[in-house]
Amino acid sequence: TARIHYGSDGSRRRIDIGLTRIRSRASLAYEHAETFILEDGYAPPSERVSDDTGAGELQTAVRSMHSLATLLRRRRRELGSLFVQRPEREFRFDENGDVGEVHLREQLDAHWIIEEFMLEANRAVAETLQRARLPLLWRIHESPDELKVEQLSELLQQFDVKWVPGNPVTGHDYGELFAMIQDRPERGLLHLLALRSLMKARYRAGWDRHFGLAFERYTHFTSPIRRYPDLHNQRWLHRLVLCSSSDGWVDQAPRAAERLAAARLSRPADFDVAIALADHCSERERAAQRIERDCADICAAAAIKPLEGERMEGMVVSVLRSGLFVELGETGLDGFVGVEQLGRDWFSLDRAGHRLVGERTGRRFQLGQTVSVLLEYVDVAQGRVWLGGFELLSGPGHSRPDQPDQAEQEKR
Repeated sequence: TARIHYGSDGSRRRIDIGLTRIRSRASLAYEHAETFILEDGYAPPSERVSDDTGAGELQTAVRSMHSLATLLRRRRRELGSLFVQRPEREFRFDENGDVGEVHLREQLDAHWIIEEFMLEANRAVAETLQRARLPLLWRIHESPDELKVEQLSELLQQFDVKWVPGNPVTGHDYGELFAMIQDRPERGLLHLLALRSLMKARYRAGWDRHFGLAFERYTHFTSPIRRYPDLHNQRWLHRLVLCSSSDGWVDQAPRAAERLAAARLSRPADFDVAIALADHCSERERAAQRIERDCADICAAAAIKPLEGERMEGMVVSVLRSGLFVELGETGLDGFVGVEQLGRDWFSLDRAGHRLVGERTGRRFQLGQTVSVLLEYVDVAQGRVWLGGFELLSGPGHSRPDQPDQAEQEKR
């Protein structure tokens, strides 16, 4: 357990890490906890709340947690942490276990209370264990590639978003970008484009700065039942606690490190194992993310299977020489629309590779445009859709369909 003491301004005063037993006083759904935060009264206790815990006591505890989480979130924002607002898909199943509905999950305050507390625990453990010089699996996130940042800035100009990041780019720069696009109808796409410009977080045997969180040191500790790096780090933390003091709490990490070395519990070979584990866990994480995405696509396809033959609205999220990919609203599914469906013209990809331009008509098809398509076929097993009946509704470039792009005129 990481027991962290804070001042009234949310600053950390002391970190205690030790072996504990936790007594669960209540088990709340996020929606139930949200009522404690937002309402003057409180919702009736759910069946999962233990009988000896009053709802009033729960409300006081949850509201105290919310106050602290708000302070922690504010301090992270000051550091330059990124706050990505791209909702996840959520599915509802009927009584037969079939997918009945897909929608984007609402982001509640109760969600980020838990997020802030987990980040704090992970960070506290990282700082404690770094001083002990143990063979851990660190979570790192390198700074974005300069070329990708430059390309993102140029791409955003198509949406009339003038983003001029610093060199080197910082989390504050991305924070300004997210604030600029917050009220845009295509904000989901713009968030995705910004995320694509970032490096992927990964595990490494040596610590380094985490760009996305703006933390100097960070590791994973809070979820040993679902992530192996957390379990690996907890094993070493357990050794550290046992060698540090007799009362089950870490005393001073440097002194504990000396005891570990004297006991030969940490050997050079352990660091070689950590290096191999970091690469393996990073690869397995990417594989798990692909599987999770594929499963979500299959569920989304099952949800809209009954809509075959009907029209749906979507947004252009990718442009290729051969056509466009259109994302179908909250389903998160995207389908391909070939250039042959765009009209009787010869379409070429512009120099930046972000839009198709008709040689004869000057019509432009690009990222962020809202379109209407016919849902021709849904392959549930593959989580894929086939689209037809393409119609452009609105978006960048829609208001001047008959005027060739100036850059294209100059090129010709």
